[in-house]
Amino acid sequence: MSEAADPVDYARGKALYLALLERPVDERQAQLDTLRLASPTLAGWLEQMLSAADRPLSWIDGDDGEAPIDGYEILEPIGRGGMGEVHLALRQVAGHPQRVALKRLRFDHRDRHARERFAEETRLLAQLSHPGIAPLLDAGTDARGRPYLVTPYIQGQPIDQWCTEQRADVRQRVQLVSKVAAAVADAHAHLVIHCDIKPANILVTADGEPVLLDFGIARSAVATAGEQEWSALTLGYAAPEQLTPPDQRGPLGAA
Repeated sequence: MSEAADPVDYARGKALYLALLERPVDERQAQLDTLRLASPTLAGWLEQMLSAADRPLSWIDGDDGEAPIDGYEILEPIGRGGMGEVHLALRQVAGHPQRVALKRLRFDHRDRHARERFAEETRLLAQLSHPGIAPLLDAGTDARGRPYLVTPYIQGQPIDQWCTEQRADVRQRVQLVSKVAAAVADAHAHLVIHCDIKPANILVTADGEPVLLDFGIARSAVATAGEQEWSALTLGYAAPEQLTPPDQRGPLGAA
């Protein structure tokens, strides 16, 4: 698929490729299987691209260790996706240690597309400031040139687990959903679309406040037509229109 041959398809494929890079391998495959029903050619192209991206850059490539980052003490891994890895870290703020979540591009995803996706996540997060969204605190590159971004470390439980363990009643659940909706609305007001809202990306703190995390596949509402047409998703939480190609019936469904 070349950009010159079909700019719209190229933009759509590029947007999907960058989003799928952020996914664990098992989630990628499920999404590719869904996409294959609607567009087998695009799904096949994406499989080839993702397979190439997963191969080490050379025989000497491997986990080159955690390069130091000035001002941060890396403590332990707390998450890993298809394109990024997240560590619990400490930084000093006015002489006091602050626990943060430090997300860094994986050593084996240093290609231009991966860097573009990571830079887009950083740019979109920088636009947001809402108590229900984990904000961007810092961003940069480490000693080996790998980009990173920093957000507060949110200690909490996924919203579905919290509701179960706390035996939340209907009123409490509605309040939580209302707060999440307010955070999402604020992001939309800043033309940022999360694209992957699911329980694992909404943590409820000890104070009972929900916080929306992980804008790894978020996109701008002013993206090009090809980029708007497709995005990665999580099966089970995706809107129906994300599972099939959009057509003129979409507005009728919304009505």
